[in-house]
Amino acid sequence: MKELPTNCIFNKGITGCGGTELALRNNKHTIIAMPFISLVRNKADNDLHKDKVIGVDGSTTIHEIKQYITEHKVWKIAVVYDSLPKVIEAFQEMDINPFNKCFLLVDEYHVLFNQYVFRDKAIRKLLEIATCFEEKTYMSATPLHEESMLKELKDLPIYDVVWPNKREVIVTHQPTSSPQRYTIRLIEDKLDDKIFGNLHIFVNSVKFINSVLNKVVISHDDVKVVCADNEENKAKLNGIKIGKASDAPCKVNFYTSTCFEGCDIFDKEGRSYVISEGRNPNTLYDISTLFIQIIGRIRDSNYRDNITHVTSSSYYKGEVSFEQYKDMMMEEYKTAMESISNYNSRERPLRKEIINQYGKDHFINRFIHVNENYFYSMDENLLNKSLMDYRIKTEIYNKSHHLLTTYKKNGLNIKRSDHIKYSDQLKRNSNSRMKYKDVAEEYHSICSTLT
Repeated sequence: MKELPTNCIFNKGITGCGGTELALRNNKHTIIAMPFISLVRNKADNDLHKDKVIGVDGSTTIHEIKQYITEHKVWKIAVVYDSLPKVIEAFQEMDINPFNKCFLLVDEYHVLFNQYVFRDKAIRKLLEIATCFEEKTYMSATPLHEESMLKELKDLPIYDVVWPNKREVIVTHQPTSSPQRYTIRLIEDKLDDKIFGNLHIFVNSVKFINSVLNKVVISHDDVKVVCADNEENKAKLNGIKIGKASDAPCKVNFYTSTCFEGCDIFDKEGRSYVISEGRNPNTLYDISTLFIQIIGRIRDSNYRDNITHVTSSSYYKGEVSFEQYKDMMMEEYKTAMESISNYNSRERPLRKEIINQYGKDHFINRFIHVNENYFYSMDENLLNKSLMDYRIKTEIYNKSHHLLTTYKKNGLNIKRSDHIKYSDQLKRNSNSRMKYKDVAEEYHSICSTLT
């Protein structure tokens, strides 16, 4: 594939086709909108694109963008979703129309849905700007199900790549009463040289990471933590430096959601572990998107087709079934639509006065959006996100069989949690007795990943 299809949704599959790389290497002026600052920096700092790509985030000035445009013949701009308006402003100040000059690639478009609740303003603005581009593509390795698709994208044609040699990924499901204790034991085994490979642990909680590291004796040189680089996280990590995904791997590597999507991690000896604590909803990942994204993060690992998912059951059982909850939310949505029509029929000054006096909470409804003209509107995307979150908390992570079913539904193979790699077992105890058949099967499995 030499060019990306345009004006569509492009699902490239977890095998990947280097869609972002195609956009960076072609001769088109290209703006690539990305969900995270770490991802923007990961692409802009890549040696393959050094001095060719500008990374734009909240700290980048309009002057710097304009200077880049002036100094480069072909523009390659990697920009975090929230900063796309700044890029457009820079072009317009130079009397350049970016909407017909540039191709817009919205990368990891599934994040638009997964993070809609707390980034809705930025995402609405991005979608509004995107409609102005003559050529645009929404791309992801993990396509969304119809119920999770943003309403603004539902009319776009969808292209799915079918790869002839699709990788088979094996998930080792490891249920445990305490993911923290399991992770501590895992790290201690690694530091005692009892297991092969470096640990790459994906968990969306700096608090979890801090708690684990406080309970193990580990040199700062042996651990890497990649998370949002802010003062709050620095304080939690007690002197451990916040790194980047592109930094050299350590024996133990932690990643929060800043690295779940799109970032390139390189470590031939990297082994992936995903941690889901039932009591922490931030760590309960949608299997069809976030979990599968994590699978593809370590690009060159000898263990790239194996991942361990460490889970404890969700404490949130829910007062009603998912279907009952869905009926309740649909009724709430319908009632709110009827109640806001009366407010929207009034003149703008009165609408503004009502909103300033009562605010959105006056309606006691989670699905209402207020625009700059003080009109209330219902947001179908917020409704769909609420339904998905309820299902994840009350069904998928509440019972092991629901989780196993979800793995299978998304094309993942499952391995017994009590299966131990014989190479690791022998490393722990060289006197262990093994069946030749079992050792030979593992040897064959390892060789197949190296070819």
